[in-house]
Amino acid sequence: KIADSVIDTANQLGGAEAHVYTSFVDVPEEYKKEVEKGARGWYDPETHTVHVYLPYCRSGDEAQRTVIHESRLSFLFV
Repeated sequence: KIADSVIDTANQLGGAEAHVYTSFVDVPEEYKKEVEKGARGWYDPETHTVHVYLPYCRSGDEAQRTVIHESRLSFLFV
């Protein structure tokens, strides 16, 4: 599964905890604005968490690149 693979990648990188969403209804209210802006992923410095919205990722590879990109950002806030 893509979601499991994305979380495994984030765990291997260390740093922020990753959350993966497969549906808009699964996205917590405080992050829905990110999805509405078209974000595939985002980093929340307040909670030190990385989020990936799979419906906007065109492939498993793009989901992996998204979690890597957002995880790298998390290291700037440590």
